[in-house]
Amino acid sequence: MANIFGIPPDIERRLRSRDRRCVYCGRRMEAYPRTRGTPRDKATIEHLNHRARWGESSLGNLAICCGACNASRSNLSLVAWLASPYCEELGINIRTEAPVVRRFLQQHPRG
Repeated sequence: MANIFGIPPDIERRLRSRDRRCVYCGRRMEAYPRTRGTPRDKATIEHLNHRARWGESSLGNLAICCGACNASRSNLSLVAWLASPYCEELGINIRTEAPVVRRFLQQHPRG
């Protein structure tokens, strides 16, 4: 059975195994079970391509990032977000991203 976001259990398990730190800033994340809201270091599932629907989830389009990066990105494209003051201030750029993000940007240059 898929989780509340429609991500199949095998995909979610592989995703959580692959992304142990925020794919954007590298922050160590916590689970915060049964916690409402999004603490800065809470592990959150994110679409790299925001135009995809949750039912169209795959390992190449999903990543786990911290609550702070997820909130900062909001609904911006990945390319636009990487040019944001938030990323500039934290030194987040294509060279510091996790491999899954770099692969996504190579396949989708307009992100």
